[in-house]
Amino acid sequence: EAKKSLAIIGKNDPEFLCDPHTHERFKDQELYQNVTSAFAALLSKSREWQLEAIVAPAYEGGHPDHDACCFLAHLLGKELAIPVWEMPLYYRAPIGTVVHQEFIQPNGTEIPIALTNDELEKRREMFAAYVSQPDAPDFVKALVEVYRPQIAYDFAQPPHAGKLNYEVWGWSMTGIQLCHAFQAHLRKAAHYA
Repeated sequence: EAKKSLAIIGKNDPEFLCDPHTHERFKDQELYQNVTSAFAALLSKSREWQLEAIVAPAYEGGHPDHDACCFLAHLLGKELAIPVWEMPLYYRAPIGTVVHQEFIQPNGTEIPIALTNDELEKRREMFAAYVSQPDAPDFVKALVEVYRPQIAYDFAQPPHAGKLNYEVWGWSMTGIQLCHAFQAHLRKAAHYA
């Protein structure tokens, strides 16, 4: 599905990150359990890719892999001394509704980008390629996308005080478990520094 989706915008040879030790791909919803291996893989690949900037999902509690990607982007940006940008995807508001493509706490550094009709159509086609996730287009449908420099998150705390989206969905992880995994990685990295 990812290959089909990316081919729509001319990216015909995507590279999927693998654990450098087991050579297995990281599994959906489990990235937080593998942040040390994922960071090692990203760091290795980043030298090959010659990155100038990173774009990652915001830390918002919508999906555990998005939160782990935000943490990894923070680490990689710091390690490579390159800018990290973030975009909001979705989170669960305190009243229980899902909020799409809005930052939990706007801070005035947001840059809105109005999409052209062609870009909107391509995005629609890209999401349609994910037949296993028929509700995916409902989560990303704004006519204006918003980006900003990644803010200084406290990854020792969940993204917000309410129930996180994946907790409401009854998935097996909690925001606290993600925070513990992030802090364990930081302790391990400090030990070897």
